Amino acid sequence: MEIRRLLFSGILLIGLQGPAMAQLTVSGTVTSAEDNLGLPGASVIVKGTQVATATDGEGKYTINVPAGYNTLVFSFVGLKTQEVAINGQTKIDVVLSPDIFKLEEVVVSGVASATPKRKLSVSVAKVGSEDIEAVPAASAATALQGKVAGVTIVAGGDPGESAGIRLRSSTSIMGSQEPLIIVDGVIIDGDLSDYNVNDIESIEVVKGAAASALYGSRAGSGVIVVRTKRGASAGENQSQIRVRNEIGFSQLSHKIKLAEHHPYQLASDYQQPGYTKYAGVTYPDGYHGGYDKQISGSRILDYDHYADNPYSFVNDVQDEIFRPGLYYTNYVSVANNSNASSVLFSFENNKNSGIVFNKKGQQRQNFRINADLTLIEKMKFSGSLAYTKAQNDLAGGEWILSNGEVVENGSENTLSAFSDALFMNPDVDLNMDAPASDSTILKKYFIKPDNWAISGNPKHTLYYETRTVKKNNILAAINANYPLFSWLVVDADYGLENRSTEYNRFVPVGFQGSQRENEKNGSQREQQRNGLSQTFQTTLNFNKSFGQWVTKGKLSYLFEKSYEKVTFAAGDSMLASGVTSLSALGKNISIGSNYVEERAKNYFAILDADYKDRYIFSVLFRYDGSSLFGPENRWNPYYRYSVAYRLSQDFNIPHVDELKLRYSVGTSGQRPGFDFQYETFLIVNGQYYPYSASNKAIKPSETKETEMGLNIQFLGKFEAEVTYSHNQTTGAFIPVPLSAASGFRYQWRNAATLEGNSFEWSLSTQAIKTRDLEWRINLSFDRIRQKVTHLEAPAFFVGPSNFDYFYIKEGETFGVMYGYDWVRSLDQMKKQLPAGDNIDNYVVNSDGYVIRKGTEGTYLEKPIPLLDANGQPFFGKIADMNPDFNMSLQTTLQWKKWSMAMLWNWKQGGKIYNYTKQNLFLDKRAGEFDQAGKPDYQKKSIDYYYTFYNAFKANSYFVEDGTYLKLRELGIYYQFTGGEKLSFIKGGKIGILGRNLLTFTRYSGWDPEVASGADRTNYIVDIFNYPNYRSVTFSLELKF
Repeated sequence: MEIRRLLFSGILLIGLQGPAMAQLTVSGTVTSAEDNLGLPGASVIVKGTQVATATDGEGKYTINVPAGYNTLVFSFVGLKTQEVAINGQTKIDVVLSPDIFKLEEVVVSGVASATPKRKLSVSVAKVGSEDIEAVPAASAATALQGKVAGVTIVAGGDPGESAGIRLRSSTSIMGSQEPLIIVDGVIIDGDLSDYNVNDIESIEVVKGAAASALYGSRAGSGVIVVRTKRGASAGENQSQIRVRNEIGFSQLSHKIKLAEHHPYQLASDYQQPGYTKYAGVTYPDGYHGGYDKQISGSRILDYDHYADNPYSFVNDVQDEIFRPGLYYTNYVSVANNSNASSVLFSFENNKNSGIVFNKKGQQRQNFRINADLTLIEKMKFSGSLAYTKAQNDLAGGEWILSNGEVVENGSENTLSAFSDALFMNPDVDLNMDAPASDSTILKKYFIKPDNWAISGNPKHTLYYETRTVKKNNILAAINANYPLFSWLVVDADYGLENRSTEYNRFVPVGFQGSQRENEKNGSQREQQRNGLSQTFQTTLNFNKSFGQWVTKGKLSYLFEKSYEKVTFAAGDSMLASGVTSLSALGKNISIGSNYVEERAKNYFAILDADYKDRYIFSVLFRYDGSSLFGPENRWNPYYRYSVAYRLSQDFNIPHVDELKLRYSVGTSGQRPGFDFQYETFLIVNGQYYPYSASNKAIKPSETKETEMGLNIQFLGKFEAEVTYSHNQTTGAFIPVPLSAASGFRYQWRNAATLEGNSFEWSLSTQAIKTRDLEWRINLSFDRIRQKVTHLEAPAFFVGPSNFDYFYIKEGETFGVMYGYDWVRSLDQMKKQLPAGDNIDNYVVNSDGYVIRKGTEGTYLEKPIPLLDANGQPFFGKIADMNPDFNMSLQTTLQWKKWSMAMLWNWKQGGKIYNYTKQNLFLDKRAGEFDQAGKPDYQKKSIDYYYTFYNAFKANSYFVEDGTYLKLRELGIYYQFTGGEKLSFIKGGKIGILGRNLLTFTRYSGWDPEVASGADRTNYIVDIFNYPNYRSVTFSLELKF
C-alpha cells in the first residue's frame, strides 16, 4: 500500500504541464580544432531531452529543438564537450578542441547530479564502453579487472561463476567483501556474471565510504554502478543495427608438474602393454591394466627410496581432463531515435564451454529493451527491461553464489574430478571400460583404471555425475521525470529484480565416484532459490546558480522490499535405476526450506556547490531504517562532507594545465544478516538443538573513510591522480562464543573493528597524436593494508572449505594465515636442541632445511619441525596473502584503420597456500618427488618429501609467492566501411582477441589468480580450483 500511495503521489507531481510552444530547427557544422575538418559522427543533443542527432560524413547536422529548451550539447570521443545557447539562432557552427584529460567527462554516481570530472570532490572512477569493448569480457563481472586502481577482482575459472570483488581494503570479517551493485538504477542482489558487456555504456566505481555515503547502509564496501546503452545513440530520426559475432577456443595455459617416475622395484619385464609390472606383485593371465581382485602381493620400495624408476609408459592425465573448449558470442542490437521517443532492443547468445572433459560450461542468453518516451511536453518516461537465462554444467570444486553461499564444494564427492586426475599415476588408460568380470554397473570409464591410486577415474565422475545451475533473472526499471521549473525537477523511480536459481546434482545407480556407500546406489539433490527485490524512489532535484555560486542538490525517499525463498531436498539409495525423481530416494532423505523478507526506508539529502568554478563543496545526510536492524537500533544515520580546490584557476603554474586538491570524510555501512536478531536452532533427526542466540541490539556495521587526493594535468598531455584513504569499520559482525549455561553456541554481535589504508595512483597520457596515429597509455597502481584493530571476543580462525587457518586476532593483519613451520637455520636449531645433543650433528640441506648430519640423500633425511618456547610444535604466522602492490598498464595504439589494445597486470607479492600440492604429497604424485635425471648427491627420498605432507595440517612448505605478470587482454582490429557497393554498411571492424594470453609467475599451480570460499579476495588458497585459462577468438562487428 505504501508503494502505491507514493507512486500515485509521484504521478500527480509529474503530471503538471506547461504551455505548448513551437519548436525551432537548428543546423550547422561541427569541426575539429586539430585539422579544421568536419567531424563525422559527432553527437548533438538538446540539453534536458532525449532529442539527439549525429553529424554526417562532412560534420553537418540538423536538429529540431522542442519549445522551452535553449541549449545544444556537442560532443565527440577525445574532444571537449561544448554547450551552446541557442537564443533563437537557426545556424550554429562549433569547433571542438581535444580533451586529452577527459575533464568534461560526466560522473553521476555518488554526487547530487551529473558532474564533470574536474568538479568532483570525491573518488569515482569511470570506465566507458570504449575501454570495455576493446577486448570484451565474457561477462560484466570481470569487465573491470585491471582497469581501475584499488579494485581487486578474483574470478573463478568455471564458466559463469561469480567473481570475488573488493574495492580498496576489506570492511567485513565474516563473509564476502562484495560492493553494492546498481544496474540502470536498480539495486541488484544477483551478480554481474549474468550481464553481458556488449550492452554496457559505462561502469562507475564508487570506491570508498566517503564517496558511497549517498548509498547508506548497503554501501560499506563501495558501489559499482552500471549503465546500459539506449536508443538515443542512433542519432535523431535515425536507426542503427549493430551485429557482433565472436568465436574461438580456450585452453589450459599451464600444467601442474607431476611425478613421472616412482620409487618401486620393477620386474625385469616391467614394460607391459597397459600397465607397469612391479617386482613382488603377481598379475593374473591376460591382465592389461586397471584394478583386478586377482592381483596379489605389494609393490616393494627400492632400497634408496628415490622416485627415479620409470613407468612402462607415461600418459598426461591433464591432457585427458582439460580439452580445448569452444567460445562464441552472437550479439545484435537495434536502436531507433525520434524526437519523442527512442528505443534499443538487444539480444546476446553466449557459449563458454570451458576446458573440462564432457562438461558444457555455460550457455547464456540476454534479452534487453531500453525505451525513452516523451508523452507530453517536458514529461519524460524511461524504462529498461532485461531478461537473462543461463545454464551452467559444473565440472567440480566449489560454486559460489552472489550472496557468498557455497552451494557445492566437492564434499559430496571425494574431492573433485580435478583431484582424482592429479592423483592418477601416469601409466593408466582413463578411457578403459570396466572388464566384463567386474561387478560395476556403470561400465563406461572404469572407476579403477589404476590399481594403486587412492582416487577413482575422473572421467567416470565427469561422465556420469550431473551438476547444473540454472538461472532465470528479470530486471526492470521505470523512471518518470518532470521539470516543475527550469531549476527544479521531480523524479519517480521503480525498480524490480526477480531471481530464480536452481541447483541440481544427480548420480545414477552404480555410480562409483564417491566414497559414500549409499551414493553408489544413486543420489540426488535439488535446491530452488527464488527472490524478488523491489524499490521505489521519489526525488526532488534542483540545479540553480546564485551569482558565482552553482548549486546542485536532491532530496530523496527510497523504499525497499525484498524476499527470498529457498527449498531443498536430497537423499540417496535410489529405489529404481534410471529415475531422476526425488520420490525415488530411499535413504538419508532431507527436506528443508527457508524464507527471508526485508523492508527498508531511507531518507537522504545532498548538496553540491562550487564557487567561481574553483572552490567545490559537498555535504550529505542519510537516515536508514531496515527490518534487518535489531528492534533496539532500527535507524542509523550516515553523512559526508567533502571539499576540493582547483588551484590552477587561481595560480598560473608553469606547465600545469589543471591542479586540484580534494578532501572528504564520510560514512556508510553493511546490514546484518537476517537471522542475527533471532534465535536459531539446528534440527537433527527430528530433534531441535539451540544454535545461535538472538541479538535485539544488532545494528549495521559502520565504515568511516577519510580520503585525500590530488588531480593534476601537465605538459599538455599527462594526467595523474593520487589518492590516499583510511577507513575504519566499527561494529563488524562476528559470532561470539557463549557459555554452555546460555544453551546457545554463539551470538552475532557488532564486536570487531577493521581498519585499512589504501594508496592509489594513476598516470595517463596521449603519447602520440597525429591525423593517422594515436597512442594512449594508462598506468595504475595500488597498495592496500588492512588490520583487525579491536576484537570483543576470543581470537578465532576462519577459512574456506573447512580450511580454517586464517587468524582473526586483535592487532593482527587481516588476511594472514597461521600454521606449522620447519627449522631453517642452525640458530633456530640451537634453541630447540634435545638434551645431550650437539649442534654439530645438524646441517642445512640444499633445500634450505635443517636435517641431521649424515642423512643427506638417504631415506633418513627429513626436515625438523620448528618448536616454540615451550617445546611444542610452533604454530604461528606463515603467510600474508596481501600483495605488496598491484599495477596495470593499459595501452591503445591506433594507426589509420588499424588499432591494438593491450592490458597488462602485475601483482607483486602476496602469498598463496597450495593445498592442491599438499594433497599430492599424500600419494607422492607431486613433481618434487620425481628424482630422475638428478645427480645422486642431489636426490631426495620419498620419505623426505612425505614429511612435509604433515597430515594435511597447514605448514610453511606449501606457501608460495603469488607474484605474476599477466597479459590479460589483447585486441587487434581493422576498421572498414561498406563503400559505394555496400553503402548500407555504415561501419565495421574485424579483429583477433586474446584473454589471459601470457602469465609469468613462479607459482607451481595452474594459475596464480586463485582463491577459495566466500571471500575470494582474502582467502588465497588453491583447493583443486577450476583453473583460469587462455582464450583466442576472432571477432566481426557490423553497423547498419
